[in-house]
Amino acid sequence: MRNAKHCLGLYKNQPTSVGCYKWNHQKAETLSATGWIALPDHPKRISDHSLVGLENQSMLLIGGADYGNWGAAQTGIWQLKDENWNQIGELMQANNHGSAIYIGRSIYYFGHVSKAIQRLDFNETEEFQNVEEIGNQRVNNYLPVLFQTVSNYGSH
Repeated sequence: MRNAKHCLGLYKNQPTSVGCYKWNHQKAETLSATGWIALPDHPKRISDHSLVGLENQSMLLIGGADYGNWGAAQTGIWQLKDENWNQIGELMQANNHGSAIYIGRSIYYFGHVSKAIQRLDFNETEEFQNVEEIGNQRVNNYLPVLFQTVSNYGSH
């Protein structure tokens, strides 16, 4: 794996990396039993994005910084499916260094550049439907840690 300062997602249930620190490249690679295997390059020199694996074996790349455009924060919602990258939507506000969590049929995205909390909704076949801003963080959080909890856990 030649990428540095990047995140991992799941593509076809395999650990997958996209992009690299700043301007280096747009490579995508997935880990197999025999090592790292090249996937199609991402269309942008992307870094500082979030990756989310879907149940349909595809993977989303959300936000990030485009170092082909001087590191500008991105709104793009990209899907890697059947070995092809396609932009399927846009965030309402450009963001990078954020975190995403998939719950039910929605992805909740907490960015760093803006304080917006954005929800990406999908239908039962995991086709993108829409994005909505559902709130704001009190401060700009850098790579926030997200996890799902059970409502009223531990209460009597």
